[in-house]
Amino acid sequence: MQVQRYRSVAAATAALSAIFGCSCRPAREVPAEVVLEGALRPVELTAQRVETMEDTLGFHAATDLVPVPGGYLVIDAGNDRLVRLDRSLEPVGVIGRSGSGPGELEAPLVGDLTPDGVAVVELSNGRVSFFTFGGVFQRVVALPGRWGDLAVGPKGDLFLASAPAHVFLTRIDANGESMPFARRMHARQEPSGAPEGIDRRDRVAVTDAGSVAVLDNTEGHVLLYGNDGSLERAVRLPDSVVQRIRSRNESLRSRLARQGRRVVGAHIAKTLKRQPDGRLLVLFTASPHFGILLEPASLRGRLLSVPEQSGPWEPLLNAAAAVVEGDEITVLHTYGVSRYRLGDGS
Repeated sequence: MQVQRYRSVAAATAALSAIFGCSCRPAREVPAEVVLEGALRPVELTAQRVETMEDTLGFHAATDLVPVPGGYLVIDAGNDRLVRLDRSLEPVGVIGRSGSGPGELEAPLVGDLTPDGVAVVELSNGRVSFFTFGGVFQRVVALPGRWGDLAVGPKGDLFLASAPAHVFLTRIDANGESMPFARRMHARQEPSGAPEGIDRRDRVAVTDAGSVAVLDNTEGHVLLYGNDGSLERAVRLPDSVVQRIRSRNESLRSRLARQGRRVVGAHIAKTLKRQPDGRLLVLFTASPHFGILLEPASLRGRLLSVPEQSGPWEPLLNAAAAVVEGDEITVLHTYGVSRYRLGDGS
């Protein structure tokens, strides 16, 4: 009797399906849970700049906070502009104005550092705009499809979390050529009825070493890819945190369904961002743990948790974006920007 050998489990499964008429599938690959090395907690509010009756910042639906030399850049999406803050959180300048011309912005949403400035994704204009740190407009790159999260590689390549179902990202090189990048472990299933232009949910960051980190915001996995697109390492976010978020999302979906409203998709995390010290910061959408800091090579993590005692912690739970520098975290939230000192929370 001749024995047929197969090169992979997938090939053998396909053969069995053909013979027996079944839809057998190999077990889904699940990364190991992230190894935690303690926790950090805010211990005091050290600085803030928030809207009051006497002091109006004027942010409207601000969406991202990018660390730049001497301070921060707030992506003020509702006002179609970028606001420069100094280290004391005082506004010191504005970049851009509403419009679609060179140097103008329409619904800027997320940004990342380039070698000499910042790149910003614009939802309404369907492009990425580039500015120097001083606010001088440089160029634009058209988005190849629906918008997504953005990260910039060390050679200026763009990685966009807007891609075909079998990959996480679209990579745009310095010549403007786009190509699929970072193959998924499992093809994405689009929620039925998802409107055109829906946020793809996945998040992306490039490490100091040039590896590309992807947050699968459906599965709760963080995957690290080499510059050639090969998978180097993968972990899943803490089960206790992810399950709490999923339970909360399901409860919210059920309440809205009873009101005749429909929710398409639900996020586990808001952001995945490279920090000034090279670590990766994930902000969760809901949990007493509001985030996790990951080492870029090992993907080991430290949870960021809100103290049990009452205090000025609400901005941390409602943060749209954050920057961790040493033992401080600066967060962008609904009413402005706040900074906290972090301490050991193990």
